[in-house]
Amino acid sequence: MRFFYQLTIALTLFITISVSAEDIKAPIWQHQDSNGTDVEFPNQEQDVAIVLFWATWCPYCKQLMPHLQSIIDEYGRNHKVRVYALSINEDGDPAAYLKERGYSFRLFTEADAIAEQYGVKGTPNLVLVDRSGNIRYNLNQAFKKQKELNKSLSHSEKAGRRAPFWATEIRLAMDDLLQNK
Repeated sequence: MRFFYQLTIALTLFITISVSAEDIKAPIWQHQDSNGTDVEFPNQEQDVAIVLFWATWCPYCKQLMPHLQSIIDEYGRNHKVRVYALSINEDGDPAAYLKERGYSFRLFTEADAIAEQYGVKGTPNLVLVDRSGNIRYNLNQAFKKQKELNKSLSHSEKAGRRAPFWATEIRLAMDDLLQNK
């Protein structure tokens, strides 16, 4: 596993995040979070918003989420970084799921209509949005960069291999975004 992690980091050093010269605005939405607070997005209460579309049953989400929490822990000391966890296609209890694992994400349930605004087709999907409301990174970029894994692997095994790669991609995009804010 250590070799895979080192290889992932080494390969990622050769990958550059391409940010379009033209700004892509994040869709504007209003939704109530799990605490009953009405939220308008985007807003200026954070330097970076990580908008995660997820579900409790999604093995890829389960593998990615600890990495997102570590990003909050790492970047949150010096920057306002917030994960907006938008639960879609859900049949479980997302609030209990986040609480059991100690994630400090802002939860939005029944967010399928918002997912449609972003063109989200499945989970996980993730975008980084800067303070001005511009989408600066989309996880779909990482999907395109990463070669297809052995098709004989289960979804959980594939997720376990992809999540560290995705987390590295997200960190690189965050570094770029925070250096150029």
